[in-house]
Amino acid sequence: MQGIGIQRNYALVLTSLSAEDWTDTTMLQKSCGLRQPEVSVAIRELMDIEMVEIEPQHNGQRGRPRHKYRLKGNLFEIIEPYIEEAQNELDKLESSLSHLDKVSNSLSNGAKN
Repeated sequence: MQGIGIQRNYALVLTSLSAEDWTDTTMLQKSCGLRQPEVSVAIRELMDIEMVEIEPQHNGQRGRPRHKYRLKGNLFEIIEPYIEEAQNELDKLESSLSHLDKVSNSLSNGAKN
């Protein structure tokens, strides 16, 4: 996923979430090999761009509430905008290369005459 512009930690969390229905931060830490702050930052960012939904867990205990997370759709739907953006960038690069090739050929032909 890094090849289409998704940061490594976000990609790890997305992949892990795609394998589960609802999961918590502790399980994400274990499955992704990330520390709690890294998971929290990734989850927060993914929530900000509306890729992940949250479900508070009310277990009657004091302290910070726990939450469970899941993707708002399947993994392909989530990453499709990144794929489209990467394809658009690739198309621009191919167009630029084609233009450079034409200019190079034109200059080369002009130098021969």
